[in-house]
Amino acid sequence: ANARVERCRLHDGYSRVFMVKGRGARYLDNGFSHAGGIHVGPETNWLEGDPGLSNVTIADSVFEAIGNPAVSVVPSVAVGHNILLRNNTNVNASETDKVG
Repeated sequence: ANARVERCRLHDGYSRVFMVKGRGARYLDNGFSHAGGIHVGPETNWLEGDPGLSNVTIADSVFEAIGNPAVSVVPSVAVGHNILLRNNTNVNASETDKVG
């Protein structure tokens, strides 16, 4: 719970660059590249993570050559649990998109 990752550059991951499974996580001003994206939510079939996951912020970060979508939120967590995706940029070879 309450993990903080700020001003880091993470790259060349085999699968997902992060699996966010705890409450209160903050991922701010990071660069992620050449990986599978960020997964937000518990893995209930593996009995991993907090089923009450809430208060997660992923903001001011750049995603380059990363999975699509860059950030995926488990549908059961997304509504009413304060999951904030703000001011992120997804840069791919053919397009630039805002993520959150």
